[in-house]
Amino acid sequence: MILASLDLFVENDQWHDDALKLSRYVDTKSELVISNLVLSETITGINKKIGVEACKIAFNYIMDNFTIITETKKLYPKAIETLVKYHSLSFADSVSIEIMKLMNIQEIASFDDDFDGKKGILRLH
Repeated sequence: MILASLDLFVENDQWHDDALKLSRYVDTKSELVISNLVLSETITGINKKIGVEACKIAFNYIMDNFTIITETKKLYPKAIETLVKYHSLSFADSVSIEIMKLMNIQEIASFDDDFDGKKGILRLH
């Protein structure tokens, strides 16, 4: 399973309660994956919303519980193709989809509905 959400860490976020519920399911998965792009987005978003101390907590949680995938330059052309194909995805989301394909991952924990309707992807929310 791949994670693409910072809502779990930000208590006043509109999706926080749903993220807590979803985290109980996510915690049962054998491998949790996050890309370094999503890690960067998550930590940056937490810093902007609630500050540095929360960043440290979230960072340590992710480091302890997730496999962090560092995308390679080889993956970027495929991500751009995905971005062009779907139009609505960010580059980071497109990279996440390509990582999912490479790792044969079908589930993504995200409140971003841009992942809906993408072949081979089940968005958990």
